Amino acid sequence: MENKELRKSYFQRIYQSYIPAYAFGGALIASVPRAFKRPYGGPFVPGCLLCGGFNAIGGLAIASGDLTNGSGICTAWSIAYLMINATKSIKSFRLYPIALTTFATANAVGYGKTFMNEY
Repeated sequence: MENKELRKSYFQRIYQSYIPAYAFGGALIASVPRAFKRPYGGPFVPGCLLCGGFNAIGGLAIASGDLTNGSGICTAWSIAYLMINATKSIKSFRLYPIALTTFATANAVGYGKTFMNEY
């Protein structure tokens, strides 16, 4: 029982920090050169820049001490990424698009849970 509580508290603590937001934003912005080539199943350039940039802004809000608004921003833009790219990335069955979709799902769930607990 104690191990389950430890994992739960770790999951809650990691999504009360800005690290996942910066990591996902950085991964999306780093994938812009790849998005110019338009790989099958991969994200497109405006989606990378918008979702990555706003996740970084959400991380900045969390780093500034505004956990509620920062986690709300990260949740909204992670869900936006999923709405735009989830279906085609899963259908492509390629590693990089599926990894980004998994990262977006984890951020949406983690920061969404944090937002609901704070709000």
